[in-house]
Amino acid sequence: FEPRYRILIAHVMKHFSVEAKSGGTIDPHNNLMNNGKMPQFIYEHHPKLMRSAPAYIVEVKSCVIYQNGRADVILVPVAKVAIETIHEIPNTGQLFYARVLRLSKSAVRRSEARNSMVLRRSLNVDPNDLALAGLYDDDDDDDDSESGSD
Repeated sequence: FEPRYRILIAHVMKHFSVEAKSGGTIDPHNNLMNNGKMPQFIYEHHPKLMRSAPAYIVEVKSCVIYQNGRADVILVPVAKVAIETIHEIPNTGQLFYARVLRLSKSAVRRSEARNSMVLRRSLNVDPNDLALAGLYDDDDDDDDSESGSD
């Protein structure tokens, strides 16, 4: 667990109870911010983080943070997004804050159809595998996703 990931998970989980950070239930309605949101961050799997790169918002479903800062986590992707802006966080070993645009369902389908084989071939990675990448800037509560069926 790289030092930057220790910083990331500590930051993402900072408003949640000791129980939630010890493998207990993560209750979105029982956090210090009382915002009803699960802990989330951006996962981006390309070698170079850049504007417009596809990424995922992932949610922490389970978390155990050990005394030395290492952590075991279970993550689930909740939205496909495109990076809009990126800012490196000083002294974190290359963690970034990013603002993202949520992709519509039809844009996700087009992107996946076009990039699925290329991603698997060029990166030799299953797009469903998750790793830690950056912090999610969720300043606005706008939901840009499409509603209804597509």
